[in-house]
Amino acid sequence: TVSEDYTSLNTGTYFKKAPKVTFSAEDSGVGVGTYTFDGKKTTDDTFNLGDGEHTVAVADWLDNTDKVVSVADLMGWRSNKVVIDGTAPSVGRKSGFTPDKQKSGEDWYKKKPSLVYTVTDTNLRYVDITVNGKLYRNHSRVNGDYTVDLSSVSDGKVSVQIRVEDCAGNVSEDSYNFNLDTKHPSGLKAELTGSYLERDTGTFFKATPSVRFSAEDEGIGVDKYYLNGESKRDGMFNLPTGIYTVYADDELGNKTRTSKVSDLLGWKSNR
Repeated sequence: TVSEDYTSLNTGTYFKKAPKVTFSAEDSGVGVGTYTFDGKKTTDDTFNLGDGEHTVAVADWLDNTDKVVSVADLMGWRSNKVVIDGTAPSVGRKSGFTPDKQKSGEDWYKKKPSLVYTVTDTNLRYVDITVNGKLYRNHSRVNGDYTVDLSSVSDGKVSVQIRVEDCAGNVSEDSYNFNLDTKHPSGLKAELTGSYLERDTGTFFKATPSVRFSAEDEGIGVDKYYLNGESKRDGMFNLPTGIYTVYADDELGNKTRTSKVSDLLGWKSNR
């Protein structure tokens, strides 16, 4: 018997820490006398099991000796090789974890990032990456670098977890949550203050009117409104004589299309 849990694979039998192995045998005559463990004879029946291959033989008190057998065969292990590995795999964020913006402690991206983890372990067994609850095991891997498959994600919150396990059962994990917002604001509107007269040649006011623009954004939120290059967060502008276009963007820089102010207000002329 062995004193520690293990994982038996074709490549070896793996322990998190070195176990003790205890042998027992029966003898109908004078009785069991000695055990020869890895070539050393002793009356002890318990031995420290280290890295490598191990053998054992048993003899009675008259030195009648049974054949030498491998410890692995006695235990029914799949490999003769014993590996002691108490070190968890190393998992590091290599690239892609720098957001376009941080807001209220959360990371935001305007396009899908290329998230790459570096994984190192001498006895690596599993690398499991979960994206929004879906498990992926067929990762893009180059020299220990694993690229997260984000092909299925859409705008909104994205949750990534990586779980790495080695052959001995040591586990390392990392999780990363971020927000994806690839869409520009929508529903750009204009609200005018002041009365006017419409003519084919333009829209006429007695005094300089003011206009307030508004839009909606399902992601990070509207940032600014741009009227002929002038920007304001509150969307309030004066309209002196001229021709005007407007657009809005969100806090990630996703922009609406540029619109004529006259189109937003339903005027015949943009002047």
